[in-house]
Amino acid sequence: MLEKANVTCGSCHYDLIQAAGGSRYEAFFDGNELKTTLVLGAGRVKDENCLACHDQPKDLKEAGNKKLMHEKHVTIKNSRCFDCHRPIGHTKADLNQPQQPPFLQDRCAICHPEPHNYQRLLIAGEKREGVIKSPDPMLKARTNCLGCHVEMGVGTKGNPVMKASGKTCVACHTKEHDKMLQDWKTELTKELEAAKELEEEAQEALSESKLPASDLDEVKEWFENGRENLKLVLYGNGVHNKKYAMLLIDAAMGNFEDLLDELEELQGNGG
Repeated sequence: MLEKANVTCGSCHYDLIQAAGGSRYEAFFDGNELKTTLVLGAGRVKDENCLACHDQPKDLKEAGNKKLMHEKHVTIKNSRCFDCHRPIGHTKADLNQPQQPPFLQDRCAICHPEPHNYQRLLIAGEKREGVIKSPDPMLKARTNCLGCHVEMGVGTKGNPVMKASGKTCVACHTKEHDKMLQDWKTELTKELEAAKELEEEAQEALSESKLPASDLDEVKEWFENGRENLKLVLYGNGVHNKKYAMLLIDAAMGNFEDLLDELEELQGNGG
């Protein structure tokens, strides 16, 4: 399906080919545990490295002759491997933490010490109080941001941004996925609105409560947990992990409802 749609590996798995034009996974044993290592780079020769020493086109005519090149550069000139070749890097691969292209990290980190932190947390789907662990399927598939955000657009501040749309989903899935993104957005918006209304009701009940501060410690904690869950969905954009986002919203609403019930019971008992 991907081949027919002319979807390249790099459209999703850019992190696997970003170094030196190639990469691969290799298996290894760490003690008795089977693990994987990500080998970044294929050790190819960089043309610009040739130009560092040779400025005449005639000097490069035999650049493809590996035996001659090694004889001239290694045997005679004692050149080091990486004087000509691109580096090869080995790193233990954590499949739960997809790697990001370094140039993106460097560029974003100039202004954002923790770029897209809420999105990262949402995609990871770690276990939280009242919420089971539920990482996004794209994480397991090692699809990074550039797998979906492939359309150039304009941000709220007029800055250029890479955006995703239903067409992005279709590129790797089926035509039926074209409306999926918008359906998710609509459903999440509806659920968030309901949760925010309940949050406002809980906050109002807290502010109007005449109970001693010591009686409110636990319910205040419920309120903060619920608020934090909603912030994660709102600022992380729930579509980055729709299932986990719905679980977070449900947990938040449960926090607010428990708070309201507890306050009602405490006030009914006279504190």
